[in-house]
Amino acid sequence: MNPLDPMYLKGLNDGKKQAGSEFESYITEMLSTLTDVPGIGDKTAERITEHFMQGMDN
Repeated sequence: MNPLDPMYLKGLNDGKKQAGSEFESYITEMLSTLTDVPGIGDKTAERITEHFMQGMDN
């Protein structure tokens, strides 16, 4: 398969978009349910979420 083939590149880009969307949904779900984990309260969940979001900005 030729990596410069337009159909190959379209498939590659479509796959990247799909994977990014699924990852975003997964992370959103995990961060929104942190307080369901025993021992993690509101303050700790907030700190974890803030820490994660700061890492995403880099």
